[in-house]
Amino acid sequence: MKYTSLVIIFIISIVHPIFNQTDLGIDAGKLIELRQTSQDTDADGILVVHRGEIIDEWYNSECDSVFMNTASLMKSITGVMLGVLVQEGLIKSENDLVCDYLPEWKAGCKHKVTIKHLLTMTSGLKKRRASTGPKRFIFAEKDFFSFLMEQTLDTLPGAIFSYSNEGVQLLAPIIERACGMEVEACFKKKLFEPLGMESTSLMKDPSGNAIVFGGAKTTLRDISRIGQLMLNKGCLNGKQLISEDWVSKSTSPIPQSNFYGYLWWIDAANNNFAAMGDFGQLCIIFPGKELIYTRYQTCSNTPGNNMGWMGPKFIQLIGSVIN
Repeated sequence: MKYTSLVIIFIISIVHPIFNQTDLGIDAGKLIELRQTSQDTDADGILVVHRGEIIDEWYNSECDSVFMNTASLMKSITGVMLGVLVQEGLIKSENDLVCDYLPEWKAGCKHKVTIKHLLTMTSGLKKRRASTGPKRFIFAEKDFFSFLMEQTLDTLPGAIFSYSNEGVQLLAPIIERACGMEVEACFKKKLFEPLGMESTSLMKDPSGNAIVFGGAKTTLRDISRIGQLMLNKGCLNGKQLISEDWVSKSTSPIPQSNFYGYLWWIDAANNNFAAMGDFGQLCIIFPGKELIYTRYQTCSNTPGNNMGWMGPKFIQLIGSVIN
């Protein structure tokens, strides 16, 4: 019995580094409550990181996959990827005209849509909801690129915030042409590999176009590395992978919306910002607390079960883990 106990303690110390809760300001009771609430709201796994150390990690033993489909959480990763290309000078700035990279998109050229418009959901493309017709959504298409080149604007660029998968997907060919390699190869070489994200891959449409607005396959630990990069203000091992200025812009409200930046959601009232996707694919960062909460849900994605629990009370519970 004594030998078994020692083995258990040893295993726990590997998965969760031993830490002094009092010194780090960790509220153990709130951490337990957060895990329980996550379980009660159909999470299949959570990872809680404080000051770069894992303080809780849990997986649903009844779910047959530790992989998560990012859903729209991928949009925030795409925002980081654009920051890398700007940092390396492959894109001059987010104020570049989309037409400089995509002259085929006539509507974008005519109305002088910029990369910033795409990053902030202010391109003039409203969310597509129809399954047929000129305003059909992108999921109905076999070739996303050809579909996007036909799109016309619903409003003038910069006029309003409108959540658009199509607007974000326009960043894919921009990334490819700026990077000089296929989209996924660019992500891997310039973002995933430097961060050690060995378990992340992009989805593709039936024609082979990489999808950058959602659907990537990844893990909690890989996504938490994106969160840590943002928490570190773009610095990785002493090198600025993305500029501190880019992180600031990404996590500051735009004029058209007080809850959105450069493809990141912003909650100023509770001092956090987040990458989010359907069914609670989450990476929420509390900079002032040096806290990252990452969650995925794979085995309970049924209609009527899509983030009804998400709200201020849940967000405040996460933050309360650190006093």
